[in-house]
Amino acid sequence: MERIDVASFEKTHEEPRGNNDKYWVDDKLVKYNDPTCPDTDVMESISSFILMYLGIKQVNVELGYNSNSEMVEEMNLNDNNCCIIDSFLTEEGDTLVGLPSKWSKILSDDEQKNISGCFYKMFKIFSEFRDISEEDLENMKRDYVRQVLGDCIIGNEDRRLKNIGVIYNEKHGSYRLAPSFDNALAFSAFAFSGDDAYCFVGEQNFRSEAIIDYIVNHYLEYISDIPEKLEELSSFGIDIVLKNYEEDIPLEKREYICSSIKENSAYINKKIDNAKKMNK
Repeated sequence: MERIDVASFEKTHEEPRGNNDKYWVDDKLVKYNDPTCPDTDVMESISSFILMYLGIKQVNVELGYNSNSEMVEEMNLNDNNCCIIDSFLTEEGDTLVGLPSKWSKILSDDEQKNISGCFYKMFKIFSEFRDISEEDLENMKRDYVRQVLGDCIIGNEDRRLKNIGVIYNEKHGSYRLAPSFDNALAFSAFAFSGDDAYCFVGEQNFRSEAIIDYIVNHYLEYISDIPEKLEELSSFGIDIVLKNYEEDIPLEKREYICSSIKENSAYINKKIDNAKKMNK
């Protein structure tokens, strides 16, 4: 994929949050790679494409680089590669609402009960926003479930509360969940192996397969359109997507991403088939 040279971009302000060097350029965030993981920019971009393919709300991410060696040296960067992320504050009157930072862990021997409790806590947080309408609350629940399933599909292991946004529109007095963002740790960015993947619900992590089981059994109506798209993606779409990144990630990693998508597609569709048989 062709990278955009950010050397001529003028910073509007710094973004201090997180471990990566980043800054805003108008309504776009320039985010450089973590020095310990040189392909986080590519994981952000690939995730954006995949989630868009599946119909899960996400921010658009393009690949960039900085050709100005002096600027790179001044910023003390080990890698001049970066990604360019669109802002999710897209409408006049949009402001970002913070989520509570405190989270009392739910500890039960039953993993499914723990997952249920975490979804309940997240929905309770949404319901307590001032003057939120029933329609906005239902849409936020639906989008959150879809976002979590998207994390399981792409193997994003960092959807903690700090990476979940709620947008309040002052002009319309409405709330909506921010699209999926900060997917730099997708597809085991730091390392990849056959170990069980895990993802977050709220501020607790669980095995991805256990989260998928719960979503299929309790929120199938929220994600009913995704399995068919995921099957299509696993059949041929993912190969098309990854061809755009042949120069950015090694063949071994591309093969790993392909196999992950195919395995998740097979698992989700199998679980849905079993659920439908049980309900007959």
